[in-house]
Order: sequence, then structure tokens, then C-alpha cells
Amino acid sequence: MLKQLAIVCCCFLLVYCDASVPVGERDRQPVLLALPLQPSSGLGHIAMLKGFFSEVGLEVNSQSFASGKLALQYAAKQPEKVDLLFCSGVALLAQRETLLQDYLIVASVFTTSDLNAIVVRSDSQVVSGADLKGKTIGTQRNSAIHYFANAVVERNGISDVTWRYYPAKQLASALASGDVDAISAREPFISQAMTRLDGQTSELRFPGVYVQNELLLMRRGLSQSVVTRVLEGLLKAEDFVARNADQSKTLLAEKLGASPQFVDEFWQSSSYRVSLKQSLVPLLESQQRWLASAPREPGDMTVMQLIEAAPLTAVAKDRVSIITYD
Repeated sequence: MLKQLAIVCCCFLLVYCDASVPVGERDRQPVLLALPLQPSSGLGHIAMLKGFFSEVGLEVNSQSFASGKLALQYAAKQPEKVDLLFCSGVALLAQRETLLQDYLIVASVFTTSDLNAIVVRSDSQVVSGADLKGKTIGTQRNSAIHYFANAVVERNGISDVTWRYYPAKQLASALASGDVDAISAREPFISQAMTRLDGQTSELRFPGVYVQNELLLMRRGLSQSVVTRVLEGLLKAEDFVARNADQSKTLLAEKLGASPQFVDEFWQSSSYRVSLKQSLVPLLESQQRWLASAPREPGDMTVMQLIEAAPLTAVAKDRVSIITYD
């Protein structure tokens, strides 16, 4: 009898102690986020810097990468360790053979029409997109900056360019050494090229040629409660950015090692907003066609099969306009 009474008392104490802990603390669990050091991942950086993930009861550990493509490659090697990651649609679709079975799109967290640029040496004769004819362009293969550069070339009706591919961190060196006539890049690699060439660079910008989205991916099988809380943290970051633009710009400039001037410039043509819009589907389908080196097989995944709308629908239904068909 005494033994049974002791068990009941222990159970009571466990329940009481657990109930005394705030829900956010009681549910706290470690989450690994692969976070590229690029402007498009700004909401993730702001959420980490301001502690918004902690506020929603998550212990988020972030690992930084020079680009979304590198984050994806890391996740492909050890998917059990990466719970969520940021990347562009092009980078994700380029990894379709190794990653599409492991990760799903749960939100777009950034949209821009003027993030990337073609960078040339100031003494070059390249002053417009048409001047890229016959030139050698350096870029990171099958990435957002590659897709952007290809769109610029196509927009100008050019077919005779030579492509050379480098890791993103080597683009500035390739331009400085003369290995290429131009590079397709974004910050902080644009600033790196300017530094390597002592400011003797010029940028060619093409607003609207490529509407780029940054995507949040979740590992298949990850608890929906975890994903919804990550989205809640990002929504807090979105609200902070909207209310504190100047402070957000300063935080991102420092985190990315980018110039305040650049942050001011891209801010005007960009939107930090957590959503899943129907317009994302045809954009990804277009990128999927561009990347396809062979006809699609019957079993290949469609864009719609890569999207999981339930977590964002649960958190902010008005942010979701994806049309699904049963």
C-alpha cells in the first residue's frame, strides 16, 4: 500500500513540475538550420540574431554556408542532421536526384527582382547586355546566379557566350585574374570583386529579368509542430523587419559583410514575406525545364509534389494561395 502511495505521489510531482514550466520551454528541442550567408536568407538571420526562434520554444542551431547550393550539398551528404534550410528554387531543383526525396518546400521567405548583377572590369568594353556577345562569363553552375545570367543572355538574343563554372567564393578571383570577362554574382561576392580589383569594377543590373524566391525547406518526417514554430519565428522576424527597417539593414550588412549602400539598394526591390503563392509554381516549373538535360521520366517528381502547405496553412492561412487538386 505504501509503495502504491509513493508511486502516486511521484506521478503527481512529475505532472506538477512539468506544468510549472512554460509550454515553450517544455517543448524546446534542438533544430539544425542550414543558413546561407546571403541577403535572401535575411529573415533567418534576423530570427537568429533577435532570438525569435527561442521565443517560440525552439533551440535552433544554425550552420552558415557561402550559398544555398553549398547548404544543399551538405544536407545531401548527411540529411539526418539538417532539419531545415534556405535555398533558391534553382539550387533545389538542380539537386533533384539526391535531395528531392528528403526535403519539401514549406514557404517562400524572400522575393526580389534585382538581387544579382553582371560584374565586369571597369576598363572592359562591356556596358550593356548585348556586349556580352563572344565573352566568357563566370558563374556558379546550376544556381540562382547562373539562371539569372542565362536569362540576361537570352533576353539580349545572344547565343555565343562561353560559360566557366566556379564555387561562388572564387568568382571574384576569376574576374581579377582575367580568366573570365564577366561574372554573374550577388553580394557579398560583388563587393569582393570590387575589393580585389581596387574598385575598378562596373555592375550591369537587369531589374525584373529574374524574379527570385528564397525557399524554406523541411526534412521529410520532421514534426509539423517544429515546422510551425519555425514559421512563427520567421513571421516574428518579418514583423521586426517591417517595423525596424534601418536596424534590420544594419544587422544584415554586418552579418553578410556587405556594404550599407548595397543593402539599401536591394531593399527597394525586395520583399521579406513568408508565403506560398500560386505564382511560385510556374516559376519553379520554368526553372525545372531549364535544368532538365534529358526528357522527364514518368516517375520524376512534379513541382507540386515538392510543396508541403500544411504547416504554413496552420500558422497563417491567409499567406497560402497554392491550388491543390485531389
